[in-house]
Amino acid sequence: MRQDELNNRIEEHLERYKNEVLKIDGEGTLVELKDNFINDGFNVFEKYYHGDEIKRYGNDLKSSKVMGMNLFLPILENKKLATDFISHILERDDLGEVTHVEFDKVVNNDVNNSMDLYVEMSSGVRIYFEFTYWEDHFGSFNGENNQDMWEKEFSKQVEKSFNLGDITREDFCKNFRINRNVSILENKNDYTVFIYPFENDPLKERMEEFDYENLIEIDLHEILYFILKRDLTEEEEEYFREFSRKYLIY
Repeated sequence: MRQDELNNRIEEHLERYKNEVLKIDGEGTLVELKDNFINDGFNVFEKYYHGDEIKRYGNDLKSSKVMGMNLFLPILENKKLATDFISHILERDDLGEVTHVEFDKVVNNDVNNSMDLYVEMSSGVRIYFEFTYWEDHFGSFNGENNQDMWEKEFSKQVEKSFNLGDITREDFCKNFRINRNVSILENKNDYTVFIYPFENDPLKERMEEFDYENLIEIDLHEILYFILKRDLTEEEEEYFREFSRKYLIY
């Protein structure tokens, strides 16, 4: 589905969700932060999130970052589900348990380009998750501090990457978000995972251009199929069906 059509459908759907489910009057997709979390998800959110970056984006129902939080918070609360889910994504069964979680993970001292979610396993495996919902691109880096950030931070990170080799500053910044996520993978136990709806054709076509090791993409819809087949409590099943109702039935 082309991005403009997808964007319009998602926006119209979330506006209906705001009016009919959340019972909040008014046009648009803006709500209070607590209303952007499913069921009692806001209380769980406060357990895992300790920054203030969310103040910039957390009140928009379209927020990809909050979408990812709504997806992962109940997963993280269920240790077995978390291990099974991450093992499924990485196709590995030697991960152990989740030992560390950080939303809006700052890498290279750049608070404007934080990673959506960082998870560390007891085995030492590290996973960097990026969530994209309606956007049609992964972003370039053309700011005036482009050269400065490359020299101070990103070139050093690229040197430690087992994927990027001799990539130039221009090529790195042209596909910044993808290359940034790949550059922080220092060994075969590091992964970066992009989660987005595969019917977002521009993103899907863009991802096909990259063939980096330990770069994984997964369809948002497929995640729900996987989770709803697990042995869930009634409360968990109700939660994930509400997630689907909020984000996937557009």
